[in-house]
Amino acid sequence: MSKDGIELNKRTLQSLLTGKYRKVMIVGDIDTGKTYLARKLAARLSDRGLRVGIMDCDPGPSTIGPPGTVSLQLPWGEAGRNLMFPTAMIFVGILSPAKDVASMIEASLRLNDLAQERGCDVLIIDTSGMVQGSHAALLKRGKIREIRPDLIVSLDREGETRHIFNSLESSAYGELAFIKPAKEARERSRGERASYRRDYFLEYFGGSEELELKLGEVGLVPASSWIPAETAYLRGGHVLGLNDARDLTLALAILWELEGETMQVMTPYYGNTAAIKSVAVSPYLLDEDGNTTLIKPI
Repeated sequence: MSKDGIELNKRTLQSLLTGKYRKVMIVGDIDTGKTYLARKLAARLSDRGLRVGIMDCDPGPSTIGPPGTVSLQLPWGEAGRNLMFPTAMIFVGILSPAKDVASMIEASLRLNDLAQERGCDVLIIDTSGMVQGSHAALLKRGKIREIRPDLIVSLDREGETRHIFNSLESSAYGELAFIKPAKEARERSRGERASYRRDYFLEYFGGSEELELKLGEVGLVPASSWIPAETAYLRGGHVLGLNDARDLTLALAILWELEGETMQVMTPYYGNTAAIKSVAVSPYLLDEDGNTTLIKPI
């Protein structure tokens, strides 16, 4: 296949299904069917006995892990998997990748390394729909350079993704294929995406229980580099990430009350509280209807 990219042909598809490509990155605009393709490929590869993982790099309308996270599900063919509580996730504390490109790249690289550590045969990277403009090119190129996929599949309607690869060195990836989005791919409105996110948050926190944390025992850290990790910034309804010693996120939480060094949160996390080593702070509040409100950093 040419480095300039050609249509995804039968030969390439056959090579993909044999597990020749160990890392497959899917790129495309919003609502071009990236997630559908990722899951379809993962299911077929899993049926062939390969240990397949999917990384969801879209923190907005997440399909693996709750909104605000970059998440990994491994293995994909595992019976009874719960995509709300994936194999691993990192709370980046943003709903748009444009808000912190560096944190998005760093989270994706760490989950890529974890997938290899866990013995993943094929990792499928489902990227966000941010492809327009210089920030999109910066994010996608940075992610490609760090992860170094063997195959990039770009879902491209009318050439909107081509600028991403124009000045990207060919040594950063293996092969590149441009394909047209499936006819079934339907563009969702902003309202539909917001509704999906609200429903996801409500379901995720539906079984939450109160948990008490001592700030002297767990530290506050910024989920993204531009967010203050200070108690003066916190207020009721704040969305937080409960992180372990590797800064992987065990679960999300909502701040209920902060009094002195004692923090009361609501969370669906039922594991050992001793595993919580830090609390990652986001710039969002979540209300009882699942709506998010952005707080400007102090």
